[in-house]
Amino acid sequence: MEYKCFVCRSKEKKWFLISDLDGEKSKTELSVGFDSVCEILGKGDDTFYIIFSTEKIPGSHTLYLIDTIDETTKDFGGMYVFPMYIGMDYTLKVWTNDIFLKMFGDYPENVYIIRHF
Repeated sequence: MEYKCFVCRSKEKKWFLISDLDGEKSKTELSVGFDSVCEILGKGDDTFYIIFSTEKIPGSHTLYLIDTIDETTKDFGGMYVFPMYIGMDYTLKVWTNDIFLKMFGDYPENVYIIRHF
């Protein structure tokens, strides 16, 4: 299963996901961690499309599920890790709120993401 969504950065430097998950367009502010992923995928662009998939896409990055609750706020959502290499090994924690629950009906163990041109 895969979803293509539009991602944009506001003048206040906040990232938003524009999607049509519930049959109508919605604008969701992306959480800390997820905004950093957008910085990486965007490579300086303020708007682009991103594909989320539960199946491997050639050239995609992987988000790995580590938990489904935010211990600091007790909010439900998916906590994922985004391993990457930027001159050194680095792992970014990404809180997804309920975005993947709306897309996939649950929090998949792995979510593959890639910028779509």
